[in-house]
Amino acid sequence: MKALKQIRIIGKKDHQYYLKDYAEEPLRFQEYVNLELGLLFDEQHTIISITFLKKKRVVIVYAMKI
Repeated sequence: MKALKQIRIIGKKDHQYYLKDYAEEPLRFQEYVNLELGLLFDEQHTIISITFLKKKRVVIVYAMKI
């Protein structure tokens, strides 16, 4: 089975959009990143790497089965 590599960049703005949309369930930035990783896991994508660039910027490289 083939896989397509994808990149997901999570930053401060993504977290702020989440907080605006889900004010009843506020998460800290680290918890938000864990939520995003959980969603990728639930979709059965393979996490290749997680890189923290700055205080509030994370790059996730994952493989999506095609």
